[in-house]
Amino acid sequence: MIGPTSRNLLTDVIRVVSPTTGQLTQPEFVDLRQRVSSFANDDVFVTADGASRWANLGFDRLGDAGAWWVVADLSQVIDPFEELTTGAQLRVPSVSRYLFEILAPERFGGQ
Repeated sequence: MIGPTSRNLLTDVIRVVSPTTGQLTQPEFVDLRQRVSSFANDDVFVTADGASRWANLGFDRLGDAGAWWVVADLSQVIDPFEELTTGAQLRVPSVSRYLFEILAPERFGGQ
């Protein structure tokens, strides 16, 4: 479950109503969090295997299981709550880039 302070909190902004029944067919969501989208020369690509999980990738590659969202963002994954597809190519930043360019501004409000 996504908690109220989660960086992955989705906010429902539009309701789609069926023109024939007038019933709500689905809410449409927008992701309000800032994404990591810039690439660097020292990013590496890893291939997801059958045992890959987002938290494992964050821990194995960046030393922090909670860093899974960085790998998802850089890999342009829309819904990281779906299972990883075996063979998917995932982009991972270097540890120093994660700590000093991605994590520090996120935690301390700088850019």
